Amino acid sequence: MCNLLTFIRFRNTTVTVLYILFFSTLLARKVNLYEFSQMALSNLFAIWAIYGFNDLEDAKLELGLKKRRKFFHKNLILNGQISEREAYGITLILSLLALLISLQMRIYNFVLIGLILLIGLVYSSGYFRFKSRPPFDVLSHAIIGPLISMGVFVTAGTNILNGMALLSFFLGSLIPEILNQRYDYHLDKKNKIKTTVQLLGKGISLKLLIGLAFSIIVLNGLIFFLYGGIDLALLYLLLSPLLIIFLNKKVRQLLEKKPIVLTIPIFVNLIVLLLGFLNIF
Repeated sequence: MCNLLTFIRFRNTTVTVLYILFFSTLLARKVNLYEFSQMALSNLFAIWAIYGFNDLEDAKLELGLKKRRKFFHKNLILNGQISEREAYGITLILSLLALLISLQMRIYNFVLIGLILLIGLVYSSGYFRFKSRPPFDVLSHAIIGPLISMGVFVTAGTNILNGMALLSFFLGSLIPEILNQRYDYHLDKKNKIKTTVQLLGKGISLKLLIGLAFSIIVLNGLIFFLYGGIDLALLYLLLSPLLIIFLNKKVRQLLEKKPIVLTIPIFVNLIVLLLGFLNIF
């Protein structure tokens, strides 16, 4: 069980998917527990499937470069903790479950889940390998956040708040990918692996991260202002120091090694939005 949870990146992926869906549901002010559960399960299964498939494709790449590369030491397939056959089986079952659950909802939910799986395929597959084709490496990763959210917003209807949230999720989904590429910067450079961070360099990519973070803070501030008024926006501004702690070098280094630290802004955003939803502010 522990190997399976590691294989699908259970902790990080589950937190991210549930955050996007909670935020979108509260913003849309249409809470339906049954539909939320269906969307959560279908999106989680899809995300777990594409992360598992990514490990499969990475393992194939590593087998050809094992004399030069050692940074895939956490790959359970290479370590023999999960066989290639088991990995394919897990990935296929998760993909089918995601599609079947989404098909029980509406056709556009099925299409959205299909798009997530398709993006995961072209991102990792050796035939396309968008993962090594900048800027598609970061863009394909960033598109998934809005696709998860759209399952809620298509039902609730489109408006300026929903559009701003989709943009926020897009920008927010860029950050973990850039952080991962910065963490692997020297190894990728040594092995001549193309990534967006390799093209930009560590200095410019850091400035990009800071710019993205501030853009998200401003964008979310506008969302909270339109959603709950000036009081809610001021509360968000009051909590903003928790969102800019990454400016400290030690925190940035921790972020590159422990992306789970990104849950701090996640909880800040959810708390503020929940207070607005309950009309407390």
